[in-house]
Amino acid sequence: MSRPRDDQPVQYVKGIGPKRAKILERLGIRTLRDALYYLPYRYEDRRSIKPIASLKPEGYCTVQGSIAGKGLIDTRRGMKILELLINDGTGLLKAKWFNQAYLGRQFKVGDRVVLSGVVRRDYRWGVGLEMHNPDYEILKDIDQSDNIHTA
Repeated sequence: MSRPRDDQPVQYVKGIGPKRAKILERLGIRTLRDALYYLPYRYEDRRSIKPIASLKPEGYCTVQGSIAGKGLIDTRRGMKILELLINDGTGLLKAKWFNQAYLGRQFKVGDRVVLSGVVRRDYRWGVGLEMHNPDYEILKDIDQSDNIHTA
C-alpha cells in the first residue's frame, strides 16, 4: 500500500469526496498538508481551578463550587435567564445562561459543578462577578478522574 502524498487533493481521501472537499475548501483545506496543519483556533487549559476570590474580570478561568442558589428570570422582552449562584468557600459567582431555561432541570441546589468561561463584572449591579453561558460539568462524586470537560 502506497503512502499518500502531502500535496494530494483532499477530495481523494477515503470518505471525503467532491461534496465534502468543497466544504473543506471554504476553510482553506485543499490538500492533505492543509488538513494536517489546520490547527485549533485556541487552546483552553481547564486543569487549573481558581478560587472565586482570586478572579479578575475579563479573564478566562475554571472554577469549582457548589450551587448555593438557582433562579429563572423573565425579562420584559420575553427572554428567560437561568441564574446560578456558585459558592466555593472563598466567594460567590453568578453563572447565567440566556434563553436556555431547560438547563434549570439539570442543576439542583447543593450540586457540585465546574464552570469554565470568561469572568465579567455583574452588569446589572456593578458589584460581584458573573459568567455568561459558561461551559459546565456537574460533578458526580469527589473523584475528578472521570471528568469529561475538565481535568
